Amino acid sequence: LTANCFSNIYNISTPFDPQNFFSFFLAWWVIFSPLVLWHVSHQEASLTRIGTGPWVVSAASINIDCGHGCEGRMGINWLYWSELNGDEVCIDASIYHKWAGPYGFCDKIGGTFDKGPQIRTIQAFVILTLIFSMFALCSGCSVRVSGSKGLNAASCCSLLTWLSAVVGFSMMVTSNNKWYTDLRSSTGTYIPVQRENGTITLFPASDYNFGPSFGMLVTIFILSVFAQCILHAGAFTFDSEMKDRNGNKYSYTAESGNFGEESPETDAKALNQT
Repeated sequence: LTANCFSNIYNISTPFDPQNFFSFFLAWWVIFSPLVLWHVSHQEASLTRIGTGPWVVSAASINIDCGHGCEGRMGINWLYWSELNGDEVCIDASIYHKWAGPYGFCDKIGGTFDKGPQIRTIQAFVILTLIFSMFALCSGCSVRVSGSKGLNAASCCSLLTWLSAVVGFSMMVTSNNKWYTDLRSSTGTYIPVQRENGTITLFPASDYNFGPSFGMLVTIFILSVFAQCILHAGAFTFDSEMKDRNGNKYSYTAESGNFGEESPETDAKALNQT
């Protein structure tokens, strides 16, 4: 990239990295969202939405059309993976045989509950996506101080961001994640849902689709690849082109407070040489 082309994307006077900023924002959404897989069903005057996410086993809501412009909601119940335990899941024979046992969440009836390696991997790499996008954003915004070193650091963190995102959404689509696979199938399976009284029951689930959160993880991958290419290419010629652009030695000093300006000491040395 030339300095002019690079500066069109990356403002040197007020450094801002839009690709990694949006990646960081979207990663927060993916972490807290129950919409990696979701299903929307219409039954007469009701609309039911159920979804699941990295930390949310299920989130269900029912909207009811009561006529004459009236619409009621029967509440949104969120069930987190951290709320499931052997006393509620593994001890119930129905839940064990239909859901916990076949997917390896319980080792036996009355045994211990474990969310399994697939869910843990998704959680870990979604967190890593957030962390690396934050590092990339901070490194990219430090260009006035760090110059090309900051761009190289931001490029490396962008690489780690999209690699983490790839692992995350790959674990969501792989056949090894049997529960996610069965949720998307027409034969179907079950999804745990929390009742209003706090008890857990199983809800039939089939034909689930990838939701907005899955799309956001793919978007993070695209943005991070784009950011890596821009930052890495710009780092090659950044220092020299900024020197030519400003007509003096590339520097950033507390005295001048501006990118590409000589410090007062440097100016004094130049006058003495003259």
